[in-house]
This record gives sequence, structure tokens and C-alpha cells, in this order.
Amino acid sequence: MANVGKLIEKALSAPIVNILRSAGHLAQTGGYGENPTAYLVGGPVRDLLLGINLTDIDITVSGNSERFGRELAQNLGGSIKAHSQFGTLELILGDISVDIAMTRSESYSNPGALPDIESGSLDDDLARRDFTVNSMAVDITPSGWGELIDNHFGRRDLMFRKLRVIHEGSFVDDPTRILRALRYEYRLGFQIESNTLEYMKRDAHYLGEVSGSRIFGELSKILVSDGRSETLRVAEERGILTAIHPSLRISARNLQVMATAENSSEDQNILFYVALISASLVDSEAEGVIGRLTPPSEWISVLRAGPQLRPLVSVLERPDLRPSEIAGLLKPFPLPTLLVQLALSPPTLQRERLETYIGTLQFISPECTGNDLIAAGVPQGPLVG
Repeated sequence: MANVGKLIEKALSAPIVNILRSAGHLAQTGGYGENPTAYLVGGPVRDLLLGINLTDIDITVSGNSERFGRELAQNLGGSIKAHSQFGTLELILGDISVDIAMTRSESYSNPGALPDIESGSLDDDLARRDFTVNSMAVDITPSGWGELIDNHFGRRDLMFRKLRVIHEGSFVDDPTRILRALRYEYRLGFQIESNTLEYMKRDAHYLGEVSGSRIFGELSKILVSDGRSETLRVAEERGILTAIHPSLRISARNLQVMATAENSSEDQNILFYVALISASLVDSEAEGVIGRLTPPSEWISVLRAGPQLRPLVSVLERPDLRPSEIAGLLKPFPLPTLLVQLALSPPTLQRERLETYIGTLQFISPECTGNDLIAAGVPQGPLVG
């Protein structure tokens, strides 16, 4: 096997190298059983070999990962931020996040279910992972410092820029890997290997078995990532969005607006991109997507607002519309929905009035209140309103 110890020392920051050396030393000397091990594993190994700067670290250890994580945090002056049901701890060491887990094996009771886990060997741990490029490990103990373990030829696939699953049933075990593949495809500039692409298309329907919260999490990651428009275009083209829910779709025109927003210097809130999806839907479709994803309230408001605004925008073309009527028409809608409608509108009176409301009218409020009018002698009643 190759040794990448020199690469670690050259490519990674001094604080990260110190964390890795400290973790390896603790594993080897801390009384964690016979032949204790600690490895840098998964995505950080991939990024190390690709020359991508690391900000997060994944470490897997044989033995008690919880005890190991707490002792490492104590040794390095860090804190435990989170502890998952899978025995994974997240350590915060300055501005560096370190995930620590035991080497383990996984099994799935049915497609879309969370895995059943048990302690396993490093080979088991690497075999449970999603793609070959994420299935490499580097020994960080003093005795094995820098040794690369690559059971599934991930380094070869890195060289050829291929995204390949480890086994044919990978997407059946965890269908959310389909959505991760789409993100990696753009982010890494990789091509999905032909058999993997066939498995993806064949098994996309299993996305319907995954809980709404997990699907929501993966879609959120897509919407906050670079290349979201291309990722969603590919998802639409391959039938992945409709596999999540038959009503989930986004039009070519809306994808074009999304791409324009991505390339602008002005950052858009994630709800702007949610609004671009909702602008393609009708009321019943929006409700179907909401029921499927169980998103937070701000998503629900935006998903519902797109279909509700669409039938009203023609009113904005009326030449006799007063500013107060424009404000009354548009005030109930979330700003992301209005910004999307503005981006989609032709250069007509509709666009002009959306611009006027967003830029000016939404900030105007009466200079006096109903109480002021009553104090001035206007009798209580509808006239005060």
C-alpha cells in the first residue's frame, strides 16, 4: 500500500496534523485493547488526495469511540458538540470539527431504513460506505503513520474522476446516496460510472421509502451548494425528483433563473430557491410536497405562496391600480416568492409594480393610527379602519 504521511504533513495545516498525530498516539497508547488503531477515513482522505483543503476531519477507531473522543477532547482542550445514535461524537477543536466513530458494520432491514450497526473491522467499515472514493482510510497511529488502505480502488477512481458505488445494492440499502451522488457529481467534477448510473435509475423509486426528514436534509444540502441549478436539472432529467414525490418538479425556465442567481454577486437566501421550486407547482402539488418533506414553517409558507400568487399577478397589469391596492395585493406573500416572481416576470407593468412594492411600498406605513383619528374626533366605526 502507498504511504501518504509526507503528503499529510505538507498539505494539511499544522493544527490538523497535530490533531491527527494526537489521535493516533492516544489510540496506540491509551489502553484500547490489542492492536488498537485509528484512521483518517472517508471524504477527508478523498479531499487530501485531490488537494482540497480540509476543514473537517473524520476519524474511526477500534474499540470504545465514545471514551476515545472524550479523552481526545480533554487532551486537546476541545468540547463535545454532538453524540449520535450510531456512537459518533463530534468534537470542536477551535474552528475544526472532528467526527469520531468506531469501526463498524451495517445492515439494513429494508430499503430506506436507518442501518443496524455493530462493531466491526476496518474492512467492514470501508465496505459499508457509499462510493469507492469515500472508502479509503489512512493510518494515523505512530507505528503506521500515513499508510493508505484502499480496498475498493478508490484512488484509481479518483484518477479517472469516476463516481462508483461499492456494490450493486448500494442505493437499495440507502437511497439517499442517489442525492449525494448528484451533489458529488457537480462538486467534484466527476462522472458517474456507467453501472452506477444504471443502478441509480433502476433504484430511484426507493427514495419514496425514505423518511421526509432525511429527504428534506439532502435537498437542503443541494439548495445551499454551488451548482444547485445543474444538480436539480440532472435530478429532473433522470426522474429523481418525481421519485421523491410525483409533484416535485422544477421547470427549465425556473432552473435558468436559478443559474442566473448563482452567477450573480448577490447571495440569495435558500428560501429564494425554494420559491423557484414552488413557482412551478399548483396548490395541490405544493401540498403534496409539503406532506412528503415535512419541512419547517418558513419552507411551508414559501411552498404555498408560489401557487397562490400566480393567479393574482395578472391584476398587476391593470392600469388603474393604486399604490395602496398594489401593497394590499402583495403584502401577504413572503419576500422570496415576490423576488422569484420579479425574476420570472416579463418587462411589463407587472414587473414595474413588483419592483415598486419590493423597493418602496413594502416599507411605507401610515403616519397616524386609528387612535389618532379617534382623538381628532372621527367616530369609531368602519371609517376609522
